[in-house]
Formats: sequence, structure tokens, C-alpha cells
Amino acid sequence: MKKYSKESINDYILGNDVEGYSIEELENDKDFMMLVIEATNDKRIYDLCSEDVKKNYDFVKYLVNKFKDDINFICNVADYYLSSTEDELTVMELNILMSELTSKDKEKNMKYSLAQEVIYSSKRVEIEAGKLELNDPKVDREIGMGFLLIFDSFNSSEIILNYFAKKTIEEIFNENNIDLESMSHNQFKSAKEIDNIGINNYMISFIEVYDSMLASYLSTHIDLMQDLKQKIEKAQKNWNKYISNEEIIKYNLILDKVHDYMLQIENNITFTETEILYYIGKKLGISEKIAKYEDISDELYNMIMDNIDDDFYEAEFDSNSSNRFYYNSLMKTISSILSSNVNNENKTESSNNKKCKVLKMDFDKNIND
Repeated sequence: MKKYSKESINDYILGNDVEGYSIEELENDKDFMMLVIEATNDKRIYDLCSEDVKKNYDFVKYLVNKFKDDINFICNVADYYLSSTEDELTVMELNILMSELTSKDKEKNMKYSLAQEVIYSSKRVEIEAGKLELNDPKVDREIGMGFLLIFDSFNSSEIILNYFAKKTIEEIFNENNIDLESMSHNQFKSAKEIDNIGINNYMISFIEVYDSMLASYLSTHIDLMQDLKQKIEKAQKNWNKYISNEEIIKYNLILDKVHDYMLQIENNITFTETEILYYIGKKLGISEKIAKYEDISDELYNMIMDNIDDDFYEAEFDSNSSNRFYYNSLMKTISSILSSNVNNENKTESSNNKKCKVLKMDFDKNIND
């Protein structure tokens, strides 16, 4: 980079001859023009620049960042550059940058956001196609979501790597139909357990299951997981409410299943729906919870339980193989409901019943929160 004196810069600004340089030479030097713009804070200097300077990515990036509050100006600068280059890295980086800077202007933002989405999607297709072509489970595990390939291609641009890192996190959740709150409850008995291992450690360990290179990158770019961290913290605050909702859903399902069972054996009924419901509740140790969600009085509950005769039901099932079959099936169904995460199942039953991987995480790493 040439060193220009303040006198040379001032002479150019004042319209005087600049000793040792022609005007054409100066206006074709991005470094000089950037110094002039820095000294004047005047975006109109852009119009004086040569075509080569206007097509110089470092110069364009400088202008876009310096005048980011003037959306019309930076869009004109960016669009002119984008129309004149086919360089994949700078096209991708500038679209990402412009998408962020125009976020409050939906009309202008749309084209940059669409362009970066197209680029991201094409890269995802390339990665998945490569994995299919190799058809090697070991390689497939090593590649994961493909962030290693992205890193190798764009390691000179932190803007691109950060964008792909955040998009890949989103892809992990979408592709595997993961509900973070449900997953947290499956893996921990309390919100405090998450604090004990550290939220950052939890996030990195989770990401590592799907892409080890992405996890490594995120361990030094923790801020990229801010949205994920906020969701985990929200799940922690909502912990007890979630458990309460889970229980309500479970016991409503149990009541429905017992009702369905009674319809199946309607021609062989020797007991009422209430009687079999509380008999099952007694067998599984959940009779008090059933009473809670049926909202019956203590007096009625005690009367029902006093009248339950285990020998009577066993004799009934032994005398009717069909009833025994349906009863055994019902018990399995209710046991499954009690052990399942019905909150998550209710959220995902319209999503082709896709399931998240069974995760085995290593929480023994020291990542600062």
C-alpha cells in the first residue's frame, strides 16, 4: 500500500494538482480513494473512482461497512460489483453482508437473502451428492453435515464460515426434527443438571454428534450459538411448566385409551369403565394421579379403591381370552405412554414421525460459559 501525505490528500480534495501523481492515477488507486473518503466522509467520492476501483472487492466492502446506514447507496455499490464479477467467494460474502445490512428493508433484503439461500442450498446439495457417491458409512460420519468441506473452501472468509455455521445448526434441527425442549427433558432430570455441565458444553456436545468440525469451529465462536443458548435458557425457565403439561397430556391419553378399550369389549362387559380404569391405576401405581385428572373428590376416590377386587378382574380375564388380549395390549400402551415424551410426540405427529438421533454426549470438556 502506497503512503500518501496529508498534503496530497488535501490537494486532491481541494481540486489542486497533486505533486508526483496524475488525477487518473490517483482515482485508479483504491487505497488513495479510501483515504479521501475517510477524510471527507463523502460518499460522492465513489462517483470519481475508476471502474477498476469500483470493481475492487476490498473497496466495495469498505464502502458498504462505512455507509451502512445509507441503504440506497450501499445497494447501488454492491449491485454494481455483483453484476461485474463471478468470483464465488466474494459474491457469497457480499450477499451475506448485504442481507444483514438490509434486514429492515424487506424489498431490498429479499434479493440478497434469496441469493445467499440459493448458494447455501447448492452447497448442501453438493455435499449430500458427494456422500451418496462415496457410499461409505465411515466417510459419511466423518463428513457429518459437511462443514469440513465448507471450511476448506471458504476458510479465508469468517463471514461465510459464520453464516454456514449458523445455517448448519438450523439444518441439524430441521433435518432431524429435533425439539430442543423435549430433548433437554429426555437427557436431564432437572434444569440444574444443564447448569452443572454448562450450557456451552451442552451445545457443543450436541453439535458434535452431527458434525465434529462444526463443533470445533463453534467452540471458538460461541457467539454463533446465541439463539440456541437462549432456547435452552427458555426451556430451563419453563422446566416445571413443561413437566406439568406433559403429565396432563399423558393422563388424558390414558383416559382415552381406557375408553377405547371398553368399546372393544362392549359385548363382554362385566365391569364399568371407572372400575377398570382404577384397577389399572392401582396395578401401575398411578391411581391417585388418575383421580387428580378426573377431578373427583377424595371420598369418591376412596370408595372406588375400596371396591376394587384384584381376584375378580384376574378371574374375568382368565375366563375370556379376548378380554385378556385387549387388557394386556392396553397395559402395554399405558406403560408406553407413561415412559414416553408425549409433549414431543404431539408436536411431531404431523411430521411423518421423524425421530431425533439417540444422542450419547460427552460432557467432560471444558468450554467456558
